[in-house]
Amino acid sequence: MNFTISSKSLDKVNKKIEKVLKAKSALSIYENVLVRAEEQAVYFTVSDGNESIVHRLLAVENELTVKSIGAAVLSQECLSLMKNLKGDISLEVMEKVVKVTQQKTEVTFAVLDAEDFPMIQQEKNTKAITLSGKEFENIVKKTNISASDKDSRPILTGIHMFFSEHGNVFTSTDSHRLSQIKQGSFGEELTIVVPAKILSNMVSVFDLDESVMIFPSDNQIIFFNGNTFYYTRKLEGTYPKVDQLIPQEFSSNLVVDKEEFYQAVDLISMLGGKEKAFLLKINGLFLKVSAGAETSKGNKEIAFDTYDGPENLEVKLSGKFVCSAIKEMDSKKILIGFNGPEKPVVIRPMSENNTEIQLVLPIRIK
Repeated sequence: MNFTISSKSLDKVNKKIEKVLKAKSALSIYENVLVRAEEQAVYFTVSDGNESIVHRLLAVENELTVKSIGAAVLSQECLSLMKNLKGDISLEVMEKVVKVTQQKTEVTFAVLDAEDFPMIQQEKNTKAITLSGKEFENIVKKTNISASDKDSRPILTGIHMFFSEHGNVFTSTDSHRLSQIKQGSFGEELTIVVPAKILSNMVSVFDLDESVMIFPSDNQIIFFNGNTFYYTRKLEGTYPKVDQLIPQEFSSNLVVDKEEFYQAVDLISMLGGKEKAFLLKINGLFLKVSAGAETSKGNKEIAFDTYDGPENLEVKLSGKFVCSAIKEMDSKKILIGFNGPEKPVVIRPMSENNTEIQLVLPIRIK
């Protein structure tokens, strides 16, 4: 194997693969990168056993030139050194070593046989589900906030994706809050649960100006974007039936400026202790946000647009949950629905194409 790659192109490859490459794994072989050169492209493969990335770099003038095909497993040490080289970098594998050269610099590293790297199954036996890059980013950002970060219930660490001709629904919940967004449709009915952390990594490495194609199979899911293939396992188990938890009617509805409400909650909930709890009280023309601990307390009043419920309604909520729920909403105004101080609070953007729901369970007022 012999090819020359520009440092600019190598930097782009490293950004695609580095997070998975540095992940902990039970197999030492996964601490390395499988590099395979073909006539018109070089493929870089990394894996931690649960997720894998195959990035294809096409041979284009001044970026990549393949002189001879072949494959080898390169160490992280080799890639780390190459990151510090500028200009055109040449790699040539000879027997059990790779020679890296750049102008007057020449370094050699031991390599492993390509056959030692576990094979990644590349089954694409289903019809592709296609989303634009921006749609994919929007779905992930607005749902991963409610996915659980605890392994006690692994199924809740994922985003539940339901596809059908009647509409695609994406949901996450950690039992204390819930996020749901509807986006597009698909000709077949299909349900998968994908780890939220892996989807977040995809957003960081994908080219979001390109579409994202999803290929579910029996054991894994392949996400394809531009020149990147991302493989991940499906989460197994029964996802809770969350639709029955989302209220359809409310005894009180509040419309308020999103940015004003966000800033008030973000500021005052800093006084709410470890859980950043705050008390929301609606009285007259103002919405009052207050919080306090043993050594500090504070409040802030903001005007609201409309409110159709009883005066002196009080609800205690997590500032962390509320702020993360509304931060990414694409509207200047938000609609908050209440059914009393101990029932779920539902927050929606005030927009014509409202397809997003953020639900937060209140904290019991002592």
